[in-house]
Amino acid sequence: MEDLNILLNTALRTAKENYCDTAENIEKCRKKFYDLSPNDNTALNVCLYLFPFSPLEKNSKEFWFQKYKNNNKYDEFDFALDVLRSYINYLSEKNSGRYNSRIIESAKKFGNYKHVDEFLSIILDYVDESMAIDAYLTEDNLYFEKNLELRVSPEQIQTLDFLKIIKKQIDFKKDYYKLNRKYNSLINLFQDSESVKKDIIQDLRNQIQNLNTEVTTLRGENVEIKERLDKIDLRDTIKMSFKYLYNILRTKFNTEPEANNFRDQSQQIKKILSREEYSKYKYLARFIEDIEFTKLYDLNTATHNSDIEERQLSNIKKYMQNISDTDLNKVVDFFNNLQILK
Repeated sequence: MEDLNILLNTALRTAKENYCDTAENIEKCRKKFYDLSPNDNTALNVCLYLFPFSPLEKNSKEFWFQKYKNNNKYDEFDFALDVLRSYINYLSEKNSGRYNSRIIESAKKFGNYKHVDEFLSIILDYVDESMAIDAYLTEDNLYFEKNLELRVSPEQIQTLDFLKIIKKQIDFKKDYYKLNRKYNSLINLFQDSESVKKDIIQDLRNQIQNLNTEVTTLRGENVEIKERLDKIDLRDTIKMSFKYLYNILRTKFNTEPEANNFRDQSQQIKKILSREEYSKYKYLARFIEDIEFTKLYDLNTATHNSDIEERQLSNIKKYMQNISDTDLNKVVDFFNNLQILK
């Protein structure tokens, strides 16, 4: 495997500079690349991958993609090397089209890793592929908001649910542009016939209205997907919170064998909370009973996205109050301010 620093030196036409290993060296590399970017979109494309704007992927003492390096599969680190090799070829060819084709071929090496193959099948021949691939791999939500008018949190970008939304948005835009071209063509063709033109215009207006209705439906589906993702996150947030509480209580009451699953852990928590000195936490015991009764059925209707780190405890109140007689505000407050029971 070619050394990353050697490729960086070749791409920047320098010799024996150290562009890796420390934040200072990486910043030196960034400045050199960005000096090339204002007049060269291909250099800018390389910059967007090596030095992303994503809130999730940041360079520190090493490049962000180095943490993914895995000799057993093609990953973000391997792609970085291919980006640099493609850019080096571009420097001699000065052909951005060939650069873009090489980037697409390199991205195909990911296969179904992080659903990259599905993403490629959706965006090919519609957007600037190399820039879109950079944004997808670095989880750059601003790119999708600016170029596809889709608002999404970075954590949700590399999910099948979001890929479905991208496909619907692109299909809609393609149909819309096709209809507009047809509209303009027919207007020009029948400009001398007012009666025919009026019928055609009305027909096209009806078709555009139908597309607008589809847009409204698509937005509603996006809201539904957002709620489903919220419920998925809530399910795991509840389990994580009770696991944390269990670990705290176990340090004080180590009287039973250690439980390794959520059900057994919640049973031990409820047993401990039944002690008289913890009567003020009865609402927690009642909440556990609610969970046992419903078995979290309403929150188990989709596959969990394990990459999402931000948890919304307030959704306990939002999605579960209607099936609970307990004031769930207390449950939310308890876990938000979790402390060792005394």
